[in-house]
Amino acid sequence: MLEVIMSDFERTKKQVTDDEASEASEFEEYEKDTKNSIESKKSEKEDKEDSIETNKQDITKYTDRMDDAKEIFKDSEEELKKLKNTCVDGPENYAERVAETQKMKPSPRNSWK
Repeated sequence: MLEVIMSDFERTKKQVTDDEASEASEFEEYEKDTKNSIESKKSEKEDKEDSIETNKQDITKYTDRMDDAKEIFKDSEEELKKLKNTCVDGPENYAERVAETQKMKPSPRNSWK
């Protein structure tokens, strides 16, 4: 009977040793995969944070450009109003200006005299 107990003990010891080795191997693989995943995600996070910072700088730059363009547009509209008052809505209309110009030009018939 002692031999049966001894053989059961040896079999159990071998089984536990094999199971521990297998589990240790699986744990090491899991740990390695987890560390690689963490490193990959850290790198991805840093890249995205850099991208966010770049986008914030771009937004600021383009907002400044838009403000400058709005100012130029406003100045152009004011200048256009001044020119319209002078050129289009002036004291005389187009027909009157053409007639005045024709009066100033010498006629070809009179130039021979």
